[in-house]
Amino acid sequence: HTLGIEFHDKKIPSDKTMKTRSPFFCRLIISAFLATFTILVSSAFGAEVEPLLTKMRELARERQWSELVAQFKDEDLAAWKDVPAKATEALSLRARAYAVLKDGASAERDLKLAVEISPKSGEHWHELGALYGDVLANPEQALAAYEKAFAAAGKSMSWLPISATLNTASILLQQGKPQDAQNVMERYDSA
Repeated sequence: HTLGIEFHDKKIPSDKTMKTRSPFFCRLIISAFLATFTILVSSAFGAEVEPLLTKMRELARERQWSELVAQFKDEDLAAWKDVPAKATEALSLRARAYAVLKDGASAERDLKLAVEISPKSGEHWHELGALYGDVLANPEQALAAYEKAFAAAGKSMSWLPISATLNTASILLQQGKPQDAQNVMERYDSA
């Protein structure tokens, strides 16, 4: 005889019955609860950051870089990790503003955090490569970032792997390494 609660014509066992359940069953119940709780918290947090991200997008679209930095320089975008797509977009927007304003160190910090949150994002690796190549004048770091961008994107005819390849070859040519540049370009040889 168990004292339970009727729920949709199913009897939920009492504590006495639950004590006889296997540890696996208990872990399964706890895991399901935690997964549901995480989804609910992430959804609520995602809705909370959306107005901020919308404002960042507007400022970037209007190329108001100084205003974007002024409004969001103290925003803890690392705290947005529960909504990674929004976090990395916000970090990328702020990094772009910092780069335009020639604050390469702050742009680098934001883009490094973006690739930490989303290491398979070829776009963020590409942005980091461009920052190293154009703003921070660090060709070796640029080459490494472009290679990660290419690896994340894979060989295709989309803009990202082609741009990463062209930028890598350009840096190698500037370094006086034409054979290395040619080898990189041969990724797209049809032979």
